[in-house]
Amino acid sequence: GRAIILNSSFTGNSGSSARGQGLLGAAAYNDAAGELQMINSTVKGNSGVNGGLWNRGIMFLDGSIVEGNTGTGNAAIHNEGTASIQSSAILGNGSAVLAMAGGIENYGSMRILGSTVAGNNVGGFFSTGGILNGGNLSILNSTIAGNDAIIGAGGITNLGTIDIVASTIGGNRSNNIGGFNSTGAARVKNSIIAGNICPATGNSIPCDGTNRDCAGSGTSLGNNLVGDGTDCSWLGVAGTSDIVGVDPSAIWEQANSPDNGGPTPTVALLPTSPAIDHIPLENCTDTEGNPITTDQRGTARPQGLRCDIGAFEFSLPRGSGFWAHQCSDKG
Repeated sequence: GRAIILNSSFTGNSGSSARGQGLLGAAAYNDAAGELQMINSTVKGNSGVNGGLWNRGIMFLDGSIVEGNTGTGNAAIHNEGTASIQSSAILGNGSAVLAMAGGIENYGSMRILGSTVAGNNVGGFFSTGGILNGGNLSILNSTIAGNDAIIGAGGITNLGTIDIVASTIGGNRSNNIGGFNSTGAARVKNSIIAGNICPATGNSIPCDGTNRDCAGSGTSLGNNLVGDGTDCSWLGVAGTSDIVGVDPSAIWEQANSPDNGGPTPTVALLPTSPAIDHIPLENCTDTEGNPITTDQRGTARPQGLRCDIGAFEFSLPRGSGFWAHQCSDKG
């Protein structure tokens, strides 16, 4: 049926072999005929074959946190139906050796808007730390940062169809592809892919402790900022206005642990970042040409004459009077 869950917490549950659905989703299982709306709620510290949420129907997650769940076979969120994740955070979940992803697995249709997938890890050798997409996935104004894998991609693996717009992929780690790997159909626009690390050294894996941001095939829709584009030559082609070959330290201070404000964690740009004011106003749009008027935090775009690349729109620091007022009741 239809379940609407408001301001609630699913904490410390474990999957039971006495009921198949309990193994599939230790916190919540939504069947093919179901509609699940979870708003301003928390899914934390659950464990099972899938430690968090398993969806086969329609699922809408808004303003919620999925954190610290563990699974032996699947990620914190597993989707085979239609799912929307908005203004939510998928943080610090862990999956074991049989799992395919630490954060999100999508084999249906999913939209991620204004959300963060960070600090998730997976133990499977060819698995993905952050998001594994085998279906149809759209990511807008979101941050994928600080996720870890062994040999699969640290941030995102795409086997299906994916659109990434006005988003930040940084600080992810894997002994193969640190950031984004696509063997399906991928389109990337107005996004940052930088500072993703391949940390292993002294072995046959093509890594040796260097940045390895992306690999595979795709299409650039322009105005992307890429650190190491060696294995994704489709980024930076003529006419796209992409910037390729940028030292991550020139973009931000760090990306592996986003915490720069807003309803969900973000990665802040440095005041001198090449991502600032790079996108002409007419190109500050999604893949369908609709204007993007805010960043992930809700800050208006643009703050200058043009929009910034990635999920964070840089704005000048507040004056001392503003902060004195904000902090006056906090000692």
